[in-house]
Amino acid sequence: MHLDIYQIKAASTMAQHFQMLLSTIRVDINRDYLDWLSRVIVEAGHDETVLGTFKKYEYTPDNSSETSHYLVLSLNLPDQPRLRSESGRTGKMHFVHGTTPDGVRGILHDKWIRPLYYAQHWGNQDSHGFMAFGHTANKAVPEDYDWHQARIMHKCWNSPKNRANCMIIGECVGSLTVIKEGGVASALKHIPKHTVVHESRTKRWCIHSHRHRITGLAFGSAAIALD
Repeated sequence: MHLDIYQIKAASTMAQHFQMLLSTIRVDINRDYLDWLSRVIVEAGHDETVLGTFKKYEYTPDNSSETSHYLVLSLNLPDQPRLRSESGRTGKMHFVHGTTPDGVRGILHDKWIRPLYYAQHWGNQDSHGFMAFGHTANKAVPEDYDWHQARIMHKCWNSPKNRANCMIIGECVGSLTVIKEGGVASALKHIPKHTVVHESRTKRWCIHSHRHRITGLAFGSAAIALD
């Protein structure tokens, strides 16, 4: 997609705001990557007012001594749905979704993640959900929440589904059920009745597309450099 003169100026302003925000936490983002991200947000129809704050995370897997670093940018996207629980559940569930560069652009433009199209199981119909990695830790307990958030970012970052070097962060409220077999196809069959279906074989979540909201973007070590 080619930007017009006004979008080019808006992307430049966006990049400047990114630099200002990054300076507060002593982190750099690769300049080419930063320019790409600024263009994507502008192409999606947003300006610098959607940018929130950055937060750093780190994660060391149990079977490794190498620590991976992640960066989350909170977003204030307009017209996000108000989350309501259909089951009486009060705690929010958190997820990370990997996609393609075009997927990032489309999600930011639409302000939601569209259902997964699963032709071989659903014929010509869309399903009601998308796949992600998730956890149920409470933000009121920062140590627990931060560890679990870093854990699912690490899983998503290293997933073949993440082809954008940029992950979507979100949250949802509602019912959660666990299935032990059947894979993605089975999870998609269960999702119309739930907010989240946890597919235990792959340890991924299927999330109802109409019961979530986007809260941020996440980046891994390929995009960031710590001072």
